[in-house]
Formats: sequence, C-alpha cells, structure tokens
Amino acid sequence: MRHDVFFFTHRYCSFVVFGLELFNTAFRRSRFDFQDKQIIARIDPLVKLIGNALYSSSEPVIVAFSKAPASILQCPPKSVPSSAPLIARQILSIIRSTGSGESAVAQAGLEALASILRECEAAQVKEKDLLFLIEIVSLYL
Repeated sequence: MRHDVFFFTHRYCSFVVFGLELFNTAFRRSRFDFQDKQIIARIDPLVKLIGNALYSSSEPVIVAFSKAPASILQCPPKSVPSSAPLIARQILSIIRSTGSGESAVAQAGLEALASILRECEAAQVKEKDLLFLIEIVSLYL
C-alpha cells in the first residue's frame, strides 16, 4: 500500500501537466467558442485551479500552469479580476525563490506575469516588485 501512495504522489503531476497541455493546445488551435456562455462557465474554475497549482512543489506543474494565464486571460471568465492579483503575487514569489531568470520556472513565470499585467488591469505590481523584475531582466539584456 505504501508503494501505491508513493507512486501516486510522484505521478499525479504528469496527469496534471498533460491535461493542461491539452487545454493550451486546444486554445492555440482556436477550439473554443468564447461567445458561448457555457464554454466560459467551464473555463472559469480553471482560474482558481491555476492559482492553487502555483503553490505546487513540482517544477513541471509550475511551468505548465505558468503558461495557462495567457490563454485564460484572453477569454475573460468572471473570476479573473479577483484572482489575477493573487496569481501575479504568487508568480512574483516563485520568481524571487529561483533567484535568477535562468531556470525554466523563472522564465515561464516572467512570461505569465507579462501576460497578466498586459491583459488584466486589476493585476498591479508594487514599485519594489517592478524594481526586482527590472533587476532580474536587465542581467540578460
């Protein structure tokens, strides 16, 4: 029984990443009709899921979920204005924890943060956070 629990906890992230990659691929190929209220209602719970997944300790999950905000923000569900600031703060926290912009997690986080700030007016960052981001990015210019 202990082996089954160990296997599940280490393999769940593969299923989560697979599902999210399916969503991102379907979005890129324009498989969703954003005029349909039912589709928007089905996408709405994903906003909270993205916020929760950013607290994961699994790097592939964080990278996969960092790619999702750009897709979801373009079909604005109702929960985006309230969730976007929290997601932006968590992404900033993840970038800070990496210490540089070299890792895949930090790069995915920077891309997600840029799309959140571009698409959602409710997500604003503080001046100290902007200075940190400029410091991280300026190392690579």
